[in-house]
Amino acid sequence: MKKLFTLLALTISFSMNAQMDDNSANNNSAGTFAVAMGAYTTASGSYSTAMGRYTTASSWMSTAMGDNTTASGEFSTAMGRLTTASDYASTVIGQYNSSGSSATSAYSFSTSAPAFVIGNGADSSNKSDAFKVMFNGDTYISSSLYLGGTAITATAAELNLLDGVTAIGSGILSSVTENSNTGVRLTTSNAANHGDIGSNAVDLSYQNSTSSTKGATGYAATALGYLTTASGNQSTSMGELTTASGRETLAIGNSTTASGDYSTAMGLSTTASGAQSTAMGRLTTASGISSLALGYSTTASGSSSTAMGEFTTASASYSTSIGYGTTTSDYGSLVIGRYNSSGSSVTNSATAFSTSNTAFVIGNGADFFNKSDAFKVMFNGDATIGNDAIIGNDLTVSGDVVVSSDARLKSNIVSLGSTLSRLLLIDGKSYEMKGKQKIGVLAQEIKEVFPELVTEDANEMLAVNYQGLVPVLINALKEQQSEIEILKQQQAEIEELKEMVNRLISSK
Repeated sequence: MKKLFTLLALTISFSMNAQMDDNSANNNSAGTFAVAMGAYTTASGSYSTAMGRYTTASSWMSTAMGDNTTASGEFSTAMGRLTTASDYASTVIGQYNSSGSSATSAYSFSTSAPAFVIGNGADSSNKSDAFKVMFNGDTYISSSLYLGGTAITATAAELNLLDGVTAIGSGILSSVTENSNTGVRLTTSNAANHGDIGSNAVDLSYQNSTSSTKGATGYAATALGYLTTASGNQSTSMGELTTASGRETLAIGNSTTASGDYSTAMGLSTTASGAQSTAMGRLTTASGISSLALGYSTTASGSSSTAMGEFTTASASYSTSIGYGTTTSDYGSLVIGRYNSSGSSVTNSATAFSTSNTAFVIGNGADFFNKSDAFKVMFNGDATIGNDAIIGNDLTVSGDVVVSSDARLKSNIVSLGSTLSRLLLIDGKSYEMKGKQKIGVLAQEIKEVFPELVTEDANEMLAVNYQGLVPVLINALKEQQSEIEILKQQQAEIEELKEMVNRLISSK
């Protein structure tokens, strides 16, 4: 019985107030059922515990352990060196923590307060945290995060790209290494339906059958869409059935092909096979170097050529064809309108400059089998208004027509001489053309007497140089005037003879 009373007394004494140290005067365990152990420890909170050196547990059921640690929040724990746990139910370890060192909520639970903190501060003026978890679940890491020994190097912004992805099957990008090249591809892709990934390539394409070429196979290439192929280095293929096989090419749309280096194909069934070429629209083809094909069924096959509109073709170097059904076959020429005749086939050269080439043509043909021109200018300066000699064409000039005629530009100058007799063989005609009554001459008659004034086109139609008739008329007029002067002289002589006869008669 005596032993039982002794044990009970010791238990009650230890439960009410406990302090342990080789220098008990340095301890203070004033809290109810508090425990203070070590040097200069204070457990002032009820049921609190302070252990170590200069530790303070001042709140209900708080715990302070280590060196100079303070647990001032209820149910808080401070461990380590110079750590402070000021929030309700929080735990702080390490040293010189920043978060939780001042109370957000010391006596009641709050989701905005830190739950667990690892301090890594240098001193009281440089407090910081290595790790922090808030009661609302937010987690903060101040440096690198390692998984399986590998550091996670992605930035917060990069990790945010995965927001909402709940499974690998959701179609996120994953790293792929094939044939010693590493790129990225959708995790939902079937590798057997793609060619080997290109180094640093991005493959977002969908391939529905086995293939060894489809997808992003070129270096740093990008393939997006359905059955797309980007096999050229730094190439991009987007849309459906598009192929970018040239270096730094771009294929966008449906069934487009960019095979020339630095070429671009956009639209439907367009092809850019020439280096630096561009094909846009539908069924357009740019096969010449630095060529451009725009519109519908246009073809630019000449170097640096341009075809725009519908069914236009620019086959000569530096040529341009615009409109509907126009064709440019001469070097450096421009054709607009529709179904031109001049320049639709090579006049002199398709690859080199020539003054015999057409420079500018306005086509006005009805269809491919009925080609014609409203206007044509040659590189030598010749200009033709229309080429339909059957119905003719009008030229209206509101000002003067000035023709170069400087003697210094001419050689082998010889007088025409007598032209009156030949001019008398020509007959002026009245005729109807284009529904209008006109006056002129017939080229066939002019050709008989002045062949220099008549030209013949590719259709064997004759044209008259009416301006060339002026010197013919001048010489004929001079010739006629000379005859008039002779007649005047003869008339004067006749009058004088008549006067002499009259005087003789009167003298009888």
